[in-house]
Amino acid sequence: MMTPEQKNMLYVLNLSRLVEFALEEFYATCAAHCPETADFWNSIAIQERRHAHYIGRVEELFQENPQEFTLKKKVTLDEI
Repeated sequence: MMTPEQKNMLYVLNLSRLVEFALEEFYATCAAHCPETADFWNSIAIQERRHAHYIGRVEELFQENPQEFTLKKKVTLDEI
């Protein structure tokens, strides 16, 4: 059983994945409306799809072993 904090972490991961898919769709729409720069927009759309895939994989790993993940309360600029 997951703790409330773990459930929240899973929620944030899922929401992040959905945002990446929405961004992919946005950039694909930009490509469709701006044919002269479509390659640029499509390349960004592909990156967003990859991000969604990566986040989805983290979600899977989290669901398999939630005890392996912890929420860090503070992140410094050096860590980013």
